Amino acid sequence: FENQKEDDRKVRSALNTMLSMTLEDKPLKNFLDEALALILSLPFFKNLSKAAIFTIKDENTLELTSHVNFEEEHFIKCQFVKKGFCMCGISFETKEVQFACCNENQYEVDLIAKQNIGNYNVPIKNKDKVLGVLSVYLQKHHPKDEREIDVLKTIANTLGIIILRKINQEALKQSESRFRELAETIKEIFEIIDFKTKRVLYVSPAYEDIYEKTCQSLYDDEESWQELIHPEDKGRVIKEYQQLRNEGVTLEFRLLMPDGRIKWLQNSTFPIYE
Repeated sequence: FENQKEDDRKVRSALNTMLSMTLEDKPLKNFLDEALALILSLPFFKNLSKAAIFTIKDENTLELTSHVNFEEEHFIKCQFVKKGFCMCGISFETKEVQFACCNENQYEVDLIAKQNIGNYNVPIKNKDKVLGVLSVYLQKHHPKDEREIDVLKTIANTLGIIILRKINQEALKQSESRFRELAETIKEIFEIIDFKTKRVLYVSPAYEDIYEKTCQSLYDDEESWQELIHPEDKGRVIKEYQQLRNEGVTLEFRLLMPDGRIKWLQNSTFPIYE
């Protein structure tokens, strides 16, 4: 009983470590490589040395994303696996755990069958959507163990959280990249402000062309844009600008440049609610 409690503690520790890794800015493959090393270090699987994590390439195909001790031939044959093909593909298709032990008829990859080994194939899911498959290869004649399956299901659920987070992070990065490409090529000023702190989060390079001041000057002092407002417009602009806390505003005003030039600006501002 004490051994079981210690094993459970190590599993919980490994799961916490996996979740904490999502806070690091690393590619998904690096996370999964580290996750596999953690899995194989657990007491349940300490005698095993071969495992893999497949992720979804498309709705009908798994892609071998991370693996430990795969022979080159095994890697080539299993790099892409169709839904329903071999045990991992069946797990993908049925969304259920698949167990095999030394039964050549259960494998469609000859190399695995010839090695006379078994494995667990556990779907990695988020709710009912399959995000991948965890495959753990077993020693010869290893019996099916429900407790091992429960542990692998818990690990797979955690991997599902990690994979989903990384997918969302990558999508956000791509979205931010597209936003910057757009914001940095348009001639208008694009600005994002945190109105709780009044801190400028982002201002596009057009600010430097129009205000003839550096973007950094605005980051350093979020009210520095007001310095160039024409004295006749300044009071009205600042007063109307405060309305942004409740609703969007569109302002027209003049900038009085140090050399006496006048620039007319139209500023449209709107709040973004969480």
